[in-house]
Amino acid sequence: MSCLRIDIKRLYNSITVRIVLGVLFFLAIVDPLYSRFLTLDSMFASYYGINAYQYWLFNFPGGIGFKVYHALFLLLPVLSTGFILFYDQKTSFKIYNIVKQGRAIYLTSKVISVFLVTMVNSIVSFSINILITFSIFPQNSIMTDVYRMFIPIEHSAANFFYEISPVLSAVFFAFLNSLALSVLAALTVIIHMIFRFPNIYVAFFVPSILCHLITYGSDFLLPKRFVLRNFLQPLNSCYEGAAQLKDILLVLSGYFILEILLFTIAYRRNRDII
Repeated sequence: MSCLRIDIKRLYNSITVRIVLGVLFFLAIVDPLYSRFLTLDSMFASYYGINAYQYWLFNFPGGIGFKVYHALFLLLPVLSTGFILFYDQKTSFKIYNIVKQGRAIYLTSKVISVFLVTMVNSIVSFSINILITFSIFPQNSIMTDVYRMFIPIEHSAANFFYEISPVLSAVFFAFLNSLALSVLAALTVIIHMIFRFPNIYVAFFVPSILCHLITYGSDFLLPKRFVLRNFLQPLNSCYEGAAQLKDILLVLSGYFILEILLFTIAYRRNRDII
């Protein structure tokens, strides 16, 4: 536990983790304010509507947060690692801790700490966005034709939560996106365990490219409902072929299995370090 506590503290001391947290907080707060400003135009409001469910971070394509978040989606997990393993490899810190704590504890702590910190940072930021959005927008305004396009179709995973409450549907996607970012961040740190990167730039670009290849490659090989980036976007739950809960669990399980396999490779890769 002491190793995990130290890794978490190091992550929060990392400049890149603080940048990610700052970006998420900025989007969480500024995005609903910008969207609310747009709805002050009476013509805009009468056509699009002003219901809160339309304007939270993941659901309004015209918002600042939606565009920036999706543009940075595959970069945020890489930055969320804080590159602490890369810096460990450049010093004697890695060898010292493996000798002291054991290879399994050292490597496992890195994965768990990155996963937890990314999860906490994301879920807190997205929750703030939901809180602000549903506070400054009405939740029971007149349903426009545009708003009807935001309602998840029957049998989709999102529809189950939407039928209970639109807020709960937003929370569901906040959790789902946080989990996806955490899984990709854990995948990135495992990639750092397997390869020896010569500098910080390569340590940033190689995992980023691999994450792009994995996520976009699945877009060509798999049906849309099995594509990670597809079911993370609420609007995609409004069309035929939307992901069901079992589809989402299957995809996330596939990522976890991939990470277990890669971690096994990383564990063997580091057996000759001492």
